[in-house]
Amino acid sequence: MEKFSQIIHRNRIPIKIPVLSYLLDHQFMGKAVLPAVESMKILVDSAQPHLNNIENAYITNASFDKFIFLREHEDFIEAFNDFELHENGHIQAKLVTRFQSGKSSITRFIEHVTIHFSFSTKAMEQPPFDPGSLLGKDPFKIAPDVIYRELVPFGPAFQNIREPLAVSPDGAVASVYGGEPIDGDNLLLGSPFTLDAAFHAACAWGQRYHHMVAFPVGFSERHILNPTCYGNTYIALIKPVHSDKKPLIFDIRIYDRENNIHEIISGVRMRDVSGGRLKPPEWILDKQRVRI
Repeated sequence: MEKFSQIIHRNRIPIKIPVLSYLLDHQFMGKAVLPAVESMKILVDSAQPHLNNIENAYITNASFDKFIFLREHEDFIEAFNDFELHENGHIQAKLVTRFQSGKSSITRFIEHVTIHFSFSTKAMEQPPFDPGSLLGKDPFKIAPDVIYRELVPFGPAFQNIREPLAVSPDGAVASVYGGEPIDGDNLLLGSPFTLDAAFHAACAWGQRYHHMVAFPVGFSERHILNPTCYGNTYIALIKPVHSDKKPLIFDIRIYDRENNIHEIISGVRMRDVSGGRLKPPEWILDKQRVRI
């Protein structure tokens, strides 16, 4: 991990996470959980009043360690952004909640998500749009309704792979929708729905070729070159790297319909967080497991 310079400001920023109805569609084993993409957005948005010269976001060393479970009867979740600003301009932010068990007077804080970020996107060469390199001549295709019924059982708000998903041993290509607009939302990181849907495609790939139901647990870098928008459709290219070991590692690129790059996410880590309780359906399994 990149070494940070001296801390010049530290703060525990209180956050109230509204339990909006659409978030209840994002579930793990029948329980609603806050999406990783929403967690990143919450951390960056809550840090903005403490920062100057906001530009495009560059996020590194993200770690999604523990779910935040959402309950329908709750209006909001009380949380905190444990925020550190370093002299070189880099920020560390942790999404934490406070927990007190039973009648105990002992309070502890649980760390759910950690990210490091800045607002100066590093100069980098923009990769070409090359879906053919991932699919070959005869990709395996999965209809969206099947994905969200049998592979990634989420509710309507998070069913944003809108065309048949194409997968091969070399990767996946997904048409991902930016979701419906949310009133008053800040799109510094772009629509959270596009990257979330790209994670669904990577999950389906893992079920097909590695016989495991894997969820994102972190990534190395996320370059947001041009934030995605609600209501628009994008193309996500998902390339497996080092997938002969656990966790599975992917690189993801998100392009618009004119083949312009919007996001590059490197080193996406995905693993089985169910302890083996979730299993892929038999029909999707490729009996020749790939090793890359």
